[in-house]
Amino acid sequence: MGGACNFASSPQLLLQLYIICSITFISFGFTASASAKLHVQEVRVLREIAKKLGKRDWDFNKDPCSGQGNWSLLDERKGFESSVICDCSFNNNSSCHLVSIALKSQNLSGIIPPEFSKFRYLKTLDLSRNIFTGVIPPQWGTLRLEELSVMGNRLSGPFPKFITNMTTLRNLSIEGNHFTGPIPPEIGKLINLEKLHIQGTSLEGPIPSSIGSLTKLSDLRISDLTGRGSPFPPLSDMESMKTLILRNCLLFGEIPKYIGEVKKLKHLDVSFNNLRGEIPSTFIQLARIDFLYLTGNKLTGSVPPWLLERNKNADLSFNNFTWQSSSPDECSRGSVNIVESFSPSTITSRKAHSCLKQNFPCPASRDQQHYSLHINCGGNEITVNDNTTYQDDKNQGCSMFYSHPSEKWAFSSTGNFMDDDSEADAYIKTNESAISNVSSANAKLYTTARVSPLSLTYFGLCLMNGNYTVKLHFAEIIFTNDSSLSSLGKRIFDVYIQGNRVLKDFNIEDEAAGVAIPLVKTFVAVVTHHTLKIRLYWAGRGTTGIPLRGVYGPLISAISVDPNFKPPSNGSKRNVAVIVTGAVAGAIVLALLVLGVMWRNGWLGGKAAAAKELRGLDLQTGLFTQRQMKAATNTSMRKQVGEGSLSDGAVIAVKLLSSKSKQGNREFVNEIGMISALQHPNLVKLYGCCVEGNQLMIVYEYMENNCLSRALFGKEAKFRLKLDWPTRLKICLGVAKGLKYLHEESMIKIVHRDIKTSNVLLDKELNAKISDFGLAKLNEDDNTHISTRVAGTIGYMAPEYAMRGYLTNKADVYSFGVVALEIVSGKSNTNYRPKEEFVYLLDWAYVLQERGSLLELVDPELGSEYSSEEAMVMLNVALLCTNASPTLRPTMSQVVSMLEGRTPVQDLLSDPGFSAVNTKYKAIRNHFWQNPSQTYTMSINESYRTDSTGSCVEPEEAARLVRASSVKSDHFRFPCPTKLLNGSEETFYLSHGAPTLAIDETVPARKFFQSWQQSVFKEKPSSILVISAHWETAQPTVNVVDRNDTIYDFYGFPKPLYQIKYTPPGAPKLARRVKELLMACGIDHVDEDKKRGLDHGAWVPLMFMYPEADIPVCQLSVQPDRDGTHHYNMGKALAPLREEGVLILGSGSAVHNLGSRLPYGSPVPSWAMEFDNWLKDALIEGRYEDVNHYESKAPHPKMAHPWPDHFYPLHVAMGAAGEDSKARLVHSSWTDGTLSYASYQFTQPK
Repeated sequence: MGGACNFASSPQLLLQLYIICSITFISFGFTASASAKLHVQEVRVLREIAKKLGKRDWDFNKDPCSGQGNWSLLDERKGFESSVICDCSFNNNSSCHLVSIALKSQNLSGIIPPEFSKFRYLKTLDLSRNIFTGVIPPQWGTLRLEELSVMGNRLSGPFPKFITNMTTLRNLSIEGNHFTGPIPPEIGKLINLEKLHIQGTSLEGPIPSSIGSLTKLSDLRISDLTGRGSPFPPLSDMESMKTLILRNCLLFGEIPKYIGEVKKLKHLDVSFNNLRGEIPSTFIQLARIDFLYLTGNKLTGSVPPWLLERNKNADLSFNNFTWQSSSPDECSRGSVNIVESFSPSTITSRKAHSCLKQNFPCPASRDQQHYSLHINCGGNEITVNDNTTYQDDKNQGCSMFYSHPSEKWAFSSTGNFMDDDSEADAYIKTNESAISNVSSANAKLYTTARVSPLSLTYFGLCLMNGNYTVKLHFAEIIFTNDSSLSSLGKRIFDVYIQGNRVLKDFNIEDEAAGVAIPLVKTFVAVVTHHTLKIRLYWAGRGTTGIPLRGVYGPLISAISVDPNFKPPSNGSKRNVAVIVTGAVAGAIVLALLVLGVMWRNGWLGGKAAAAKELRGLDLQTGLFTQRQMKAATNTSMRKQVGEGSLSDGAVIAVKLLSSKSKQGNREFVNEIGMISALQHPNLVKLYGCCVEGNQLMIVYEYMENNCLSRALFGKEAKFRLKLDWPTRLKICLGVAKGLKYLHEESMIKIVHRDIKTSNVLLDKELNAKISDFGLAKLNEDDNTHISTRVAGTIGYMAPEYAMRGYLTNKADVYSFGVVALEIVSGKSNTNYRPKEEFVYLLDWAYVLQERGSLLELVDPELGSEYSSEEAMVMLNVALLCTNASPTLRPTMSQVVSMLEGRTPVQDLLSDPGFSAVNTKYKAIRNHFWQNPSQTYTMSINESYRTDSTGSCVEPEEAARLVRASSVKSDHFRFPCPTKLLNGSEETFYLSHGAPTLAIDETVPARKFFQSWQQSVFKEKPSSILVISAHWETAQPTVNVVDRNDTIYDFYGFPKPLYQIKYTPPGAPKLARRVKELLMACGIDHVDEDKKRGLDHGAWVPLMFMYPEADIPVCQLSVQPDRDGTHHYNMGKALAPLREEGVLILGSGSAVHNLGSRLPYGSPVPSWAMEFDNWLKDALIEGRYEDVNHYESKAPHPKMAHPWPDHFYPLHVAMGAAGEDSKARLVHSSWTDGTLSYASYQFTQPK
């Protein structure tokens, strides 16, 4: 046949010819390679890799290119592959080289061998779905790969920068790992990429705009970024895009219209972002798209009719669309999910299902409402041991809404297992094997489960308002605990109840200590609008595709919801109505009884006053007798605070007030009314009250750990608690959430008026609960209130409230800021005076903030066991909250968002009306000190007050309370140091040229560096900070190591260069000090790299300057996507280091154009000399602003610095010296025609 295949008219003949041709082709392939074998060097490398990986199934008795001896194993159904592919066309088909290695789902662990880099012809490397740890070997930077996948491992470290130099890559997948830091902007250099997967990598935003350069992309998947948000990335040139997933990427703004014009697009997922605006009109061109997910945004406008009529998967749920008469009445239409997608105010049709509206308003009357809920997720209806019936939940399908026929509950599922070939059954999992540690009847609850690829939300519908116990039942029934591939899977997700995250990074297997073991997590939920919402969300963590595709995502076996109150009997509706009527009457009788007793004992000024006091208060509490209280507490009832237990076992605290109490009857009645109407995990629960004789008593839930003030700075050491950093953060966040509920979420909006540490109680688990609502101000109708009497505590009161009685919820925000400072510092705001001239802890905080030393406030008891980044966030939030101007303070919902890291900390600004008048603050401070009697509290613990003998505060000191407006420059928000004391250290910019400086004695600059200690800088510094040109990151990063390794970040140089070792000590304390200073001056995020050593920009000059290598060295990165002003301000932030004996060195090259290098001895080109001379004149003349904007001021800037990384270290050194510093040229020489070694010293004049 001559190897040629001819078409035939007969189908049978055509099939025969096809088979014969195929066999001929295969035979030809083997014949061509029959005598060709894999190169002996590559066989040796394979043996090294096999030894390191413990891979024993490779048969080296067979040639790897022969296709025999387990060199090619594949099971596509299970995702298993162990294969090598050779190209034997070298040397006239006599020699073979490896071009592809796939080790997928091989249960391989440990560090990835760097030896893969020795396969020079390798084009494909796939190590997906293993358990490799560590980093991707930097040696791989020499490979010319076309496909690389490390998906589904446990790799860590920053995004491997060297990958961005693999410009031959077509497919790159790093999803499902644990990387840190941002996505580097250099990713835009991978212009040949067709597929890029960065889902669930723990990387940070924003998505760099350079990603728009990847115009060949057909499959882009990025999800679950942390850090800063960004607008929609520029993707308009990606005409080949078929799959676009940008889920939970902190995107804001509108969806671009051009997305609808991408003709090949089949899968679009931009869910769970902050996108606003309408669905673009161009989306009508996507009518045939397979998957469209817009869920969890803030989209508005109308839903296009074509979208509702499509039959393919779409999810518009959890948005804010406008309902129209043509809009649907149900929450799903075909495969389109629209649950909670419409603004409630726009829905006018009575036919519209309540599930369309946010919070599922309940249309049922009280006698039709429910008070319990039991669901067997993914299974049939069953009855368990306690005769509780769990309703069936068998509805199948992806991204959908389902309402159970009982109308008691519903669920919404988002996403699809797009990499799974199975159909709807992928969303219900069954395992009939024995469940451990549970009775056979209850075991049925755990043999099935519902799973979702992204988000699974259950709704309890038309529940009676009140407190409920929610039990979530879990069992890991997919993964195994043996040594098979199934044991490698990790399912990690978050759980939210009523919008509050109750479980973070929840791993069923870890929590239950094994697989197939039932696990029940119990929570208390407050239902205020008749709807309970339980949401499980896969935040891109864990593994995907292990052991099979389509098994990741949140999984739940069963849900039970039971009331914490006595529900109505199961009689007829008439009986229920009678009971309800009786309950209402009972409540009225209770209120009248309290009123009558207080009247009889002379506690009230009259019926009118009592009626006014009780008006609008719903006393949903128990009424106890004094005898019951005495029996419960077993005391003589003379203590102000007692503890005991009720007949049902509930542990209680009893607060005793007398009719002569300064807290008074008004506050007593007010407090009962307030707390009885409020239920929240971060508010103290009120059980009831006792009104008898001349005593008033309130019965609270008992708080085992008393109050926060005693825990932090109680007078007796035995009562103080050792609160670690995570606990402090939890307490601070708990207080914030409690206040958020009072201000924004409760049915009646309340200003507490006396937030302080003694009014924050701690339960057994050290959860924070706000107490003492006796001073709360009902704020239902008015946004502000001018009070005729100030109620609060000195040191915590907001200035506008203390001076003018001007009360808004921003007064509580101010008090919270003070409490947050106390939590971080472990010091009392009113009792801690670091220096005599400072009255409050808050004063000292302002001073430290101005100095860039906020972390000095952190409690010394914590040592180094705390997160400096989280501490800076909490401290800056605290300072935001204590802004002198109430309008510039954040809301408590904004505070919670900042503390949780969902939004960056806002800019600190000031209102001129407050900051310009120091005398106002003097008056406020005098008011605090001269009127201590205006402190009214109901705390059951000691109030911390200042005495009236305190000295007056001078205007200069008062000014510290007002945050001065900072001059915003580029990316910095806060005022940073510009001038330091005389005699502080100089700073330097060193040009190191090329790494050959280390071995080439003919380089003139070599002698300059060798004479450093004798001629340039004779004093020995305490430590050295090097700003390196060879470490480029999107966010400033410091290396935090104990010993610096030598990094050889160059290729193709003489071998002796790679044998040099320069390993000075690391400077971890300096690194964290650098981070502290940068964040104090407005950098939102500073990363810590705990593995990186010194690159050649640092160690090459230092090996000549300090050959002893005995001075600690820290390295700081540059950000090439920022400008000169940014780096100049970085230097200004670091200026205090000079006073601390730190030598600041910027290391780069004054002129650095490697692409235009000339032969040795060539004259310097005119463009290079002109730039070098301009730079010298600008620095010596002090024209630093010109240098900051060199791109527009200097001659030939792009020729001198095609890439700015070698120039920005100059800006940092220049900024660190100060605006008045003087520059001096300390060395000048050239090599290769285009590498200038011009180095400069910056000195502050004395």
